[in-house]
Amino acid sequence: MASLKSRLEHSVTPIALRSYLAEFISTFLFVFAAVGATMSSRKMMPDAASDSSSLVAISIANVFALSVAVYISANISGGHVNPAVTFGMAVGGHISIPMAIFYSISQMFGSVMACLLLRSTTAGQHVPTHAIAHEMTGFGAAVLEGVMTFALVYTVYVASNLRPVSAGAIGPLAIGLIAGANVLASGPFTGGAMNPAYAFGSAIIGGSFKNQAVYWVGPLIGAAIAGILHDNVVFPAPVPDSFRGSAHGFYAPESDGAGPAAPTRGDIFLERHISLEASTTVLSENKETNKKKKNKEKGFKVSSYIIHSCYGCGAPLQTSECDAPGYVDPETYNLKKKHRQLRTVLCGRCRLLSHGHMITAVGGNGGYSGGKQFVTAEELREKLSHLRHEKALIVKLVDIVDFNGSFLARVRDLAGANPIILVVTKVDLLPKGTDLNCVGDWVVEATMKKRLNVLSVHLTSSKSLVGIAGVVSEIQKEKKGRDVYILGSANVGKSAFINAVLKMMSYKDPVAAAARKYKPIQSAVPGTTLGPIQIDAFLSGGKLYDTPGVHLHHRQAAVIHSEDLPALAPQSRIRGRSFPNPQIPLDKLTADRLKSNGLNGLSIFWGGLVRVDVMKVLPETLLTFYGPKSLQIHIVPTEEADEFYQLCGLSHSSNIKWCGMDKESPPTTHQYQKGKGKL
Repeated sequence: MASLKSRLEHSVTPIALRSYLAEFISTFLFVFAAVGATMSSRKMMPDAASDSSSLVAISIANVFALSVAVYISANISGGHVNPAVTFGMAVGGHISIPMAIFYSISQMFGSVMACLLLRSTTAGQHVPTHAIAHEMTGFGAAVLEGVMTFALVYTVYVASNLRPVSAGAIGPLAIGLIAGANVLASGPFTGGAMNPAYAFGSAIIGGSFKNQAVYWVGPLIGAAIAGILHDNVVFPAPVPDSFRGSAHGFYAPESDGAGPAAPTRGDIFLERHISLEASTTVLSENKETNKKKKNKEKGFKVSSYIIHSCYGCGAPLQTSECDAPGYVDPETYNLKKKHRQLRTVLCGRCRLLSHGHMITAVGGNGGYSGGKQFVTAEELREKLSHLRHEKALIVKLVDIVDFNGSFLARVRDLAGANPIILVVTKVDLLPKGTDLNCVGDWVVEATMKKRLNVLSVHLTSSKSLVGIAGVVSEIQKEKKGRDVYILGSANVGKSAFINAVLKMMSYKDPVAAAARKYKPIQSAVPGTTLGPIQIDAFLSGGKLYDTPGVHLHHRQAAVIHSEDLPALAPQSRIRGRSFPNPQIPLDKLTADRLKSNGLNGLSIFWGGLVRVDVMKVLPETLLTFYGPKSLQIHIVPTEEADEFYQLCGLSHSSNIKWCGMDKESPPTTHQYQKGKGKL
């Protein structure tokens, strides 16, 4: 019931109404040109019915008219221009049933108005209607129309997977060409409608409904078969535990599956969590008002109010504590509240984060013990605990640079039995020449060892958009009326991933394009997102949720000072540094030991993060470190490592700040040997 309510509400939003208007306009223009071309041909050539040149002219008119009609509405409504196309999309789950009904009504109304205008402006000239040849049966004509509509709708599906509609887009032209070819093939037999609205409009104004069922039954069945075949056979949903990264993730970004998505339900989640409000829904407001009136009549005291949240981090907006997340100065808050624009407010912390400041807000992380202005990691986990009881599609993110540390092995404690899509992020940081197919196989094997069943695995990069198109397509196929939640450990790149997904979807989905204006904040600080952020990302009204990162205390970010995090976060491809390395300055004693015994008996400090004591290895052994360039390497004898550690000030684990990259870095090994005993 909640799902039906959500679908009905989102079918009357302003964006949905604009889509209906776009379908009306595009269908009107197409039918006006196609029927007008037929009327002109018959006026100029009395024997047009038997003249092949007339058929060619009508076919060309269909090509041009349909191509333009699809082109002008593709970025608004998807460019259906045909109830059969809409029906095929609904069968494939790419548009909700209520919206499909309104689409079809708009298309039929546009067709009727076009035919009415032609009749009134041509001095009452007869509007031609579609009819089947005398030698054909109704069944044969329906089959012919069904086959042609199958070709048309299948072309629409394939064209929707091309790049976004632009001045040079081939998709609308391909759709127009297949329609024109079908008119040439079937014009003398059925008229080549392939469009119930086209046939309906001319029948209404022309006054002839003979064999009208042919132009509904055949096209709708053909469209349904095209949708089922494309989504389940030619481009099927992935087999569980399959790896699709090599097939869909490593090519230039495309808008795979970025069309209208299946509807979802997010109202229950909003009732339980303070988040961004959805676009205005008249039905919800009316029902809430009626509920208040009934409660008032019963004598109940109602104190219902909405708490708005920062669209950047999800923290509730407040004006009392300037050091706390969600703070907005009272003047700005009151002004936005007056104009009902609180959904567009960014809190002070997010403004600082967007300008590069490192502001921690999760207690116990980044060297802070927390306080009243902090959110605890347990509170963030609690905000996600409801997911195990919801019907949702989970997109779990894992950082390839810290795969085991960010994996969330107990994700089922949060997600329950909901299906999971595993997305591996930041593959653009892997060393040059890395075989991504091998990486994908390794990820699948590691996932199976962790006993986590997933629908599919995708290797992605939010920065270069590699693999994002495949994830978008997968989400569209697996939504099936569910909300989509992005889960992952803190600082794994959830907000960046969502921004990349919205960018990919915005090429064809106007709702996603609008959502990009108020997208989540990205930052190197763990815990950037402090509350669930609802995003209206799908044309059919579905919800996408950016969730707070799950903080894992065994990860590096849990103990490193926030000021050091940007330097530790790789920004480009990771390169290995092998040791022994002649470029590292060593004192004579250490150099002699290195030549005689190799790395045996030496300790290697990798900044202030890692210490490796080499006990016994072959003389030719090399150690290769992959990580940020900012971390310095220091080599000292193992018996002096503890003293070196103490002199560098690293023994105070509660105040770890030095990471080997700033002015507070410890002395080099040579300086340490020279000044030993004086410090």
